Amino acid sequence: MYLSYSGWKTYSKCARMYWFMYILKPLLETPDNRVNTLYGHIVGRLFELFYNERIWNTKGVEAQLLARVQESYDIAVRKETKDGVILWKGDDKKALWPSPEALLDDVRETVPRGLRIIRHHRLLGADAAAEVKLDHYVKGHLIGGRCDIIMRRIAPHHDLILLDGKGSRHRDKYVEARQLKWYAMLYRMKHGHMPDRLGFVFWRYEPDESVDWVDTSLNELDELQGSVLTSISEIESAKLQVEADPSSARQAFPAHPGSECKLCAYFELCPEGKNFASLTPPVHQGTGVDDVGL
Repeated sequence: MYLSYSGWKTYSKCARMYWFMYILKPLLETPDNRVNTLYGHIVGRLFELFYNERIWNTKGVEAQLLARVQESYDIAVRKETKDGVILWKGDDKKALWPSPEALLDDVRETVPRGLRIIRHHRLLGADAAAEVKLDHYVKGHLIGGRCDIIMRRIAPHHDLILLDGKGSRHRDKYVEARQLKWYAMLYRMKHGHMPDRLGFVFWRYEPDESVDWVDTSLNELDELQGSVLTSISEIESAKLQVEADPSSARQAFPAHPGSECKLCAYFELCPEGKNFASLTPPVHQGTGVDDVGL
C-alpha cells in the first residue's frame, strides 16, 4: 500500500473523504477550481530550479529565474487542469487573481523577495536539493513524501535542515508541523539519523518574518510512525471489507462530519455531511465590534 502525507491527513480527518478521494474517485459535476494553487506550484518550481540547476552559483540569478516564470506557469496550468479547471475572479469569487497577468505579476514580485530570504537565512549549501523524494518501504508498505528543500547550510550554521515552502497569504493557513515531521520521519528511515532543524519558508513575507522553525524529537517521530502504520492497517482492513461486501463502504469508511463539510469536494455525495450542515446553525454575521461573529 502507498500512503502519502496528504492521504494520511485526509484519512485522519475523515475516512469517508479518503474513500472518495483515493479509492472510489467519482467524477464530480463541478470540477474543482485550481486557480489558487498555481502560485505555490510556480514559485515552488522556480526555487526548485534555483537549487537543482545550481542557478544560485551563476551570475544574473534573479534575471534567470524571472525568465522561467512563464514556462513554470504553463507547466502548473497543465498539471492542474488534468483533474480540475482554472477560473479567474470574474468567474469565481474565491479566486485570488482577476487574470493570468495579475498572478504572474505576483510571482515576479516574489522572486527578488525569495532571494532576499535565502540570503538572510543563508539557505544555501553545496548539497542543497529541492523536491527531494523520500519514499521509503516500511513493513511492505510504501510511505511517500517529497520535501521541498533539503540542505546542510553554509557557515556559520552547518546544520542539516528540511524546509517546506508556503505561498499562503496567511501564515497560519495550510501550515501543519506534522507535515515537516512526516518528512523528518522518512529522512530518518532512509538515512538513519534525524535532520538538525525543520522549517517553513513563507515566500510572501519579508526575510525577518519568513521562516518558522519547528522542533521535533525521536519519540515524536516514533509515535508518528506508529500512528501511520496503524492507519495503513485500518485502511487495508476497510478495503477488504468493502471488497467482500460493496454495500458496506459507508460503515468501513465512516464520515466524520464537522465545520468544514461544506468545503469538501464530495459534500453532495455524503449524506452524513449534508445532514450535519443542515443541523448546524448559521454563523451570526453581526456588525458591532462586540458581536460574536467578528
